[in-house]
Amino acid sequence: MKRIFIFGILFMLSHFVEAQCSFTATITPSAISLCPFRSDTLFTETADSYQWFKNGVPVNNNNLPYLVVSNPADNNASILVVQTINGCSESSTPVTVTGISLPAMTITIDGALSGNACLGDTVGLTLNSGQTQNITWFRNGNPIAGQTGTSINIVQAGNYSATGAIAACPSNTQFSTDVPLTFTNAPVPLIFENEAAGTLSTSASGQSYLWTVNGAPIDTTTAVIFPPSAGQYTVTVQYAAGCFRSSAPYEFQGFPIICDHDPIVNGDLLICPNGETTLSTAQADAYQWFVNGIAVAGGNESTFVVSSIEAGSNISVGVTLNGCTEVSPEVTPLIYFFAPVSLFANGNPEAVCAGDSIELVLDAIGASVSWLQNGIEQTDLQGNTVFVNTSGNYSATVVNAFCPLLSQTTNEILVTTVSNPIPEISLQGSSIVCSTAAASYEWSLNGNLVPGLNSATILAQPGIWTVTATYSNGCSASSAPLDGSSIGFELVSDGLMLMGPNPCQDQVHLRARSGLLRVFGSDGKLVFQENIPNGIICLNTKNWTAGLYFFSWENQAERGSFLLVKQ
Repeated sequence: MKRIFIFGILFMLSHFVEAQCSFTATITPSAISLCPFRSDTLFTETADSYQWFKNGVPVNNNNLPYLVVSNPADNNASILVVQTINGCSESSTPVTVTGISLPAMTITIDGALSGNACLGDTVGLTLNSGQTQNITWFRNGNPIAGQTGTSINIVQAGNYSATGAIAACPSNTQFSTDVPLTFTNAPVPLIFENEAAGTLSTSASGQSYLWTVNGAPIDTTTAVIFPPSAGQYTVTVQYAAGCFRSSAPYEFQGFPIICDHDPIVNGDLLICPNGETTLSTAQADAYQWFVNGIAVAGGNESTFVVSSIEAGSNISVGVTLNGCTEVSPEVTPLIYFFAPVSLFANGNPEAVCAGDSIELVLDAIGASVSWLQNGIEQTDLQGNTVFVNTSGNYSATVVNAFCPLLSQTTNEILVTTVSNPIPEISLQGSSIVCSTAAASYEWSLNGNLVPGLNSATILAQPGIWTVTATYSNGCSASSAPLDGSSIGFELVSDGLMLMGPNPCQDQVHLRARSGLLRVFGSDGKLVFQENIPNGIICLNTKNWTAGLYFFSWENQAERGSFLLVKQ
């Protein structure tokens, strides 16, 4: 290897000294920068022969007008080419292959301390390492639709990351590390009075607190303060995530003189419609009742009657004991609200089939329930759920369980019973015919439903037949059985015998002598035809459509037939 390297240098020096060729060897491009794991081609002009050199070392077997270079294999390599035309050799100016380095992909965070922000705030994430191409942002490993810029605004927690590339190497995708973001609840603080303790406090739990009264700061940073005077108070709370929230102004009137007794209002606070409730307080020297803060004339007893008309009003009482008067907290009597009671039918009440019943359901529980049919009480109907089978307008009257003087009547439900004729069937030639018009038919043979038979007329077969007719109103009725034992099918000797099963599902076995066997569907189409040998054969019926099939067999001396039901 050392000898090749020395030879290359001597070769170049000899050509540099002696070369006086009529052409100039050049390399295009004259400068080249390669992205990581990328390659490109250096070209030179057409000549008789070429010798490329990399860092002064000849490139073996490269008598071509171009040379492919790559990063990192040729990073910082010096490349030149020696051209030979008509025996004269000329060397080009060297070209240096420069490798582009990719900066580490990093993300800066704006609006979060140590990855924690306040709920309701916005956090900004920005790529600050030069990646501007093919950017995709991710949350918890999932792409965020529409976010392809170098910055993104975040309002919800998650692990965020991005992929992208620098402009010089757009195909070299880089991946950032995950940026975990959490959002801490930072509610707007509320201010409360504690009359017994003589304090104002905030509900918010933060790191620091700034109180003001009438706009002037108070020299305290705690959640609880002793208010220096009456006035308008605010508190601003700083949360651990670094954000601030300020309360609404709170008007503090000052604490009243506190008596030794704490009056309260006692009594039932729920009033029945058109009823009343009696409120009371403890025995004292004097009383004054208030409705919505207004003193009630004559309301000077320990008890106070509130009617349903006054429901929703704020009631309090001023109690005087030993010369000190204190007003109780307000209470608000409310009227019982009862939603209208409703009656529902479990099914279609306008088409109750004869012989069936329909369930009527009451959606309320009362002290007692009276059921009405056409306005007349039905004593045989009891409870919240009843079953009826006769036509009429049904409703119920409910006595309220909480207010016995209140009764409510439900909506009416019209129940109509529908009678339909019993379908009649008869044997007519080789067919069984249902003479009763209906919307659909279902035929059964020997108690088994025959799939696919849904017309009024079917091909006859020995056995006990019935039909169930369904009418346009949804009601159904079944015919009397028809004994089809008189229906004959040819059977000569034992030339053809059905071995079963009948009805069948996937296959059927039969024994026959050699002859032509054909099978027809109920629509008359041929579904099977084959000359069969003597013995027992098995037919695969798995792919046959459910329904009735006619088997016909014959040879020169005899013939036979039967019907098969495919389920």
